[in-house]
Amino acid sequence: MPDYRQPITDAMVDILNQAFEADPGAMHALLCNCVPANQGLIEMPHILVDAYNDQFKTLSMMGVINGMLSAAGLPKVAIKWSEERDEKGRCKLLGFCVYEEPRKEEEASDGNKAE
Repeated sequence: MPDYRQPITDAMVDILNQAFEADPGAMHALLCNCVPANQGLIEMPHILVDAYNDQFKTLSMMGVINGMLSAAGLPKVAIKWSEERDEKGRCKLLGFCVYEEPRKEEEASDGNKAE
């Protein structure tokens, strides 16, 4: 049976990048701005809420998109940021990609577990 998951997420990344190319400002505002999340949203298993501390929890459109993808068993998407920062210390949104899980700290750069 073919694995349909990656092509769907790849299509989502393509659509997000096309929309970003068409209107970078609108996509930045839509996907990077957060709104306060109430307890109902926090408790939803497939909505990804950002927690900055125990009293301040927010939701962005990326949390909604990735919540839907993960609920369907699909890979998540991520925002690509520049390494350079502007005069206010902010990175620039460059586009979108498939999310890759961070490597565990105990793994060495060669893929072997560190001792």
